[in-house]
Amino acid sequence: MNSSGDGTNRRKSRPMDYRGFHQGVEEVHTPTTLAPPGPGVHWHDGGMDLASLHAAYRRIAPHTHRTPLLTSRLLDELLGKRLLLKAEHLQKTGSFKARGALAKALTVESPKGLLAVSSGNHAQGVAYAARVLGVRALLVIPEEASPLKKAAARAYGAEVVDRGVTAEKREEVAKALKEETGYALIHPFDDPWVIAGQGTAGLELMVQAGPWPWGSFPSG
Repeated sequence: MNSSGDGTNRRKSRPMDYRGFHQGVEEVHTPTTLAPPGPGVHWHDGGMDLASLHAAYRRIAPHTHRTPLLTSRLLDELLGKRLLLKAEHLQKTGSFKARGALAKALTVESPKGLLAVSSGNHAQGVAYAARVLGVRALLVIPEEASPLKKAAARAYGAEVVDRGVTAEKREEVAKALKEETGYALIHPFDDPWVIAGQGTAGLELMVQAGPWPWGSFPSG
């Protein structure tokens, strides 16, 4: 979610009531062209470069949605600022996590299957990526995690391993399964392609929101 403006016309502070905030929600119609992607992921002292995000975007674009940028007149009035809402809840699997899972999975050469450790959203992203690749997905999810998240992952054809699995021991379980199956492990965050894939949401946002100045922060 993004805001712009210097706050010089702030309203007097008052309790905020978010009921009906969706009223007046509209989509921001923006250009659809993204800059040409680079060949791969590159790092420098300041982090990942923009070409890496373009490379990831080109890789996943056929399999993901370009989610809309929305506005809400009521929220603008409540906060006294212009808000832009990047609707990643409309992404494949209902989360931006599908971006990172796909960006990594599509770089793996002829995988036997995909393996992931997750409490829900990343698991669904990997399950979806496995369906795109036409391979099996094995997901290590804590037993106490949301049954709905597990059901959603299974709906993509994944096998869920959760019996006796805790948040503390799930990495250990996944390591053993990786050695047993030879499946490719898709880490939820500690991988440059996963990071680049998640960053493609920001890349789209830059095009949709237009020129700076504006700031951004996640909300979910």
